[in-house]
Amino acid sequence: MTGKMPPRLNVLTLGVRDLPKVRAFYEALGWESLSEGEEFARFQTGGATLALYSLGLLAGEANMRPSEDSGSFGGFTCAVLVEEEGMVDEALETVRVACGRVLAEPVAREWGGRSGYFADPEDNVWELAWMPGATFDEWGGLIWP
Repeated sequence: MTGKMPPRLNVLTLGVRDLPKVRAFYEALGWESLSEGEEFARFQTGGATLALYSLGLLAGEANMRPSEDSGSFGGFTCAVLVEEEGMVDEALETVRVACGRVLAEPVAREWGGRSGYFADPEDNVWELAWMPGATFDEWGGLIWP
């Protein structure tokens, strides 16, 4: 594959300030942490991995400076798509129980689906969505309609 980068996303890494707290949040959603330690955790998520890594270490590896303001919007969202429209509300209730912060209640969207938004303990923004016609492979990976 000389000169080309494969079109895939295998790992999404969130740089976090308080890894034990953020790990506990995702575990409270029912996600199984596949690693232990103070600087790294990972969760298998339907064909890709969500990794949590110390913000300072991640910034250093990327030759960047970590943001001082944890409450600002970073300009991206992660998303979990679900199989049925009603599952959006059910999943958002799980977020509430896990002490996530609901940013936007689920509503019908102009593109035909339904979605809402929440933030984890360090304000990483997630969308919970149902998309008409979406299906999933055996690993839970999205097959776009």
